[in-house]
Amino acid sequence: MSLLNASRCAAVVRDLESFLKTAPSGLLSVADTDFLRVCIDKAASQTTHVPRPGFRGCLVLEGLDGAGKSTVHQRVADLLKQRGYNVLSIRTPPIELAHLRPIFDNPPVSKEVRQAFYLMGNYLAANTIANTTADLVVVDRWWASTVAYQQVRLADEQNGQIPPQGSSVYSWPSDMFHPQPTLTVLLSVPEAVRLQRMGARADAELTLDEHALQNDRAFRARVLNAYRMIDQIVEIDASGTQDEVVGAVVNKLAQTFSVDLA
Repeated sequence: MSLLNASRCAAVVRDLESFLKTAPSGLLSVADTDFLRVCIDKAASQTTHVPRPGFRGCLVLEGLDGAGKSTVHQRVADLLKQRGYNVLSIRTPPIELAHLRPIFDNPPVSKEVRQAFYLMGNYLAANTIANTTADLVVVDRWWASTVAYQQVRLADEQNGQIPPQGSSVYSWPSDMFHPQPTLTVLLSVPEAVRLQRMGARADAELTLDEHALQNDRAFRARVLNAYRMIDQIVEIDASGTQDEVVGAVVNKLAQTFSVDLA
């Protein structure tokens, strides 16, 4: 059973703690091992988010690499701040895990442990958001990315199809940040536009799954299809100019959240 079908956080903690006990000597430094233990404990400490008065909601931006998530994320967060809102702007995997990605993206780390590592990043983000005092939260990629990539990987390994729309695997995890994000936007672009944008992207910024996405057009199509299966995701065409895409996201945000962006 996949992590996304089981008690997710418990499975993440179990797999990562087991990995730390059996990891080959020298794979992780003592400092990295200690840091991971702190992260695992923090990820396991999931709490329900009780919004303080004034909390408006959480916006998550999703999409294939090259869709413009990071740029739109920054511009929307900046715009909200300019309008006087207290904004928490984060991304997953969290930046503090970046130095560990080369270890978890390559052998001898198993695919199960790699998956647990990235899911831990989701729970770390959930923990941060649950404890925020911000008015608004804007997230560059979160749980939807994990489930979309994972379901395509599982289908490829089993020579099958991803679960149909409505399957429980596409529902927000019951043990991760409640209430769930107010709005999740899928930014989509034609392949030619995506490739043009990816031309300026450094390989070092890509995860293992993103490298596969970059090199396999059919895989990209399947991941995009999996994104579209996810509950309550809103798709926006991101092939226009930055101003046009930001405007479309802001308009949707203003319709969904109680915010004045005029």
